[in-house]
Amino acid sequence: MHEEIKVHVVEFKDRKNLVMRYLDPLTNKHVGRSTGTSKKSDAVKVAAKWEAELQEGRYQKPSFASWEDFREKYETEVLPGLAATTAQKVSSVFNTLERILNPTRVNKITPSRLSYLVAQMRKDGLADATIGGHLAHLQAALSYAVDWDYLPKIPELPKLHRVKRSKTMKGRPITTEEFERMLKAVDQLPKLIDTKGAGRWKFFLRGLWTSGLRIGESLNLYWDRDECDREDCLEVRLGERRPLLVIPASLEKGNEDRLLPMAPEFAEFLESVPKSERFGPVFKFLNRRTEELTTIGKQWAS
Repeated sequence: MHEEIKVHVVEFKDRKNLVMRYLDPLTNKHVGRSTGTSKKSDAVKVAAKWEAELQEGRYQKPSFASWEDFREKYETEVLPGLAATTAQKVSSVFNTLERILNPTRVNKITPSRLSYLVAQMRKDGLADATIGGHLAHLQAALSYAVDWDYLPKIPELPKLHRVKRSKTMKGRPITTEEFERMLKAVDQLPKLIDTKGAGRWKFFLRGLWTSGLRIGESLNLYWDRDECDREDCLEVRLGERRPLLVIPASLEKGNEDRLLPMAPEFAEFLESVPKSERFGPVFKFLNRRTEELTTIGKQWAS
C-alpha cells in the first residue's frame, strides 16, 4: 500500500457508528468500514491504527470480515444509490437473514445455511415468490462482498422448486343455446313484464355476451367519461380508426389511461345504438321512480 493513504473518519446521519475510509490510489474509489464506535476520539484512534496497517502493508484483505462490518459498508456505500423502496426491502432481507442465521462472518453464509434460510422462511409462511425476491436481493449484496474480497465467490443459492397445483375452473363460458334461453327467460320475469324494462335487460345481456366485461365494469361503462362523476368509469370510443375501450388511470398500476381494442362484435353491437341515445352510461337501469341505478342488486329489489 502507498504511504500517501490517509484514513478519514466520516459521520453518516443514518448510521449508528462512525465510518472510516480512504481513497484507494489504484481504483480511485473510497474503501470504508465501520469504526465500531460512535465516539469521535475513539474512532480517530481506530482510524489511525488502520492507516498504519495500510501504510506498512500489515493489513490483510477482509476475507474473514464480520457480517456487521459488511452490512454497514453495504448500507453506507451501496444503498444510498438505490431507490428508497428497494433500500427498505434490502434492509428487511438483512434483518430476516440475521434473525434466522445470525451470521458472525460473511463467509459463514454458505449454500447449506442458505437452504436452511429458505426452509425457515417457508415455515414462516412466506410464498416462494417472496422468498425468490429475498434471494435476489441477497445475491446482489453478496456480489459486492466478492468485489470487496470478503468472499471468493457468491455461494450457490437454493433452487426453488414450485409445486404446481391443479386449478379447477370456477365456472365455464355459457353456450349460445344457453344464452338464447336466458334472453327468452327475461320476458317471463314478473318484475320486468313491461316492454321497456325487458328490452333493457336483453340489451344488457347482449352487451355482456359480446364484450366480455365483468358486471361491475359494464355498469361503469359510459359513452362519454365526462358525464361520470367518479374516477373509475370506463369510456367507449367508436370514432377512432379502431373502436376502443378507455381504462382510467385510477385502475391502472402505471397511473395512466390505457386504450384497449374493442371486440369487433361488441363494437358492432354498440353501433346499433342510435347516436341520439349515446349519452350517460351505456347500460341504463331505472327504478320505478325513473332514477338511474348502478347495481344489479338494486334493480332486482325495485
